[in-house]
Amino acid sequence: AVESDRDRTLDAWAGHRVDPRRLVVLEAPPTVATTDSDHPGAVQVVRSSNDELELRTDVKSPCMLLVTNPYSTGWRADSIGPSPQNRYDIVPADWAMQGIALVAGSHHILLRYLPPEFVTGSWITGLSLLGYIVAGSAMIFRKPKRPTESSAQEGQQAANQE
Repeated sequence: AVESDRDRTLDAWAGHRVDPRRLVVLEAPPTVATTDSDHPGAVQVVRSSNDELELRTDVKSPCMLLVTNPYSTGWRADSIGPSPQNRYDIVPADWAMQGIALVAGSHHILLRYLPPEFVTGSWITGLSLLGYIVAGSAMIFRKPKRPTESSAQEGQQAANQE
């Protein structure tokens, strides 16, 4: 089902008007036309960590995969190996979770949390560290200045004038 008003979605969940085993509520139409099925397929969690989730699915008909991770724009879904579809979009589903539209077939998907701000921050940190290393190396390895004859004579003349 599609419901663009987040408050109405929450009201439907709170009022138990939605069966979570049969229906996923999205804010916008899915990228794949899904069908209603009593047994759409199976999902296996291969590996799970705080910022990655590897899944294998085998779906008999196009459907929405509901992932109970909190939705955030920093999540990306990529295929591992050959896939029956070109792209996996993660969309808000059931008010706060993640939904991924799947075509029929076997999928091996890696969900990864990598927000653009983290990438930008990593580059800034790396460049800053490089700058500190260059500046520190320059200070450590620079040759001390030796007084030249002319600078020694200038210093002597300044002392004589006092």
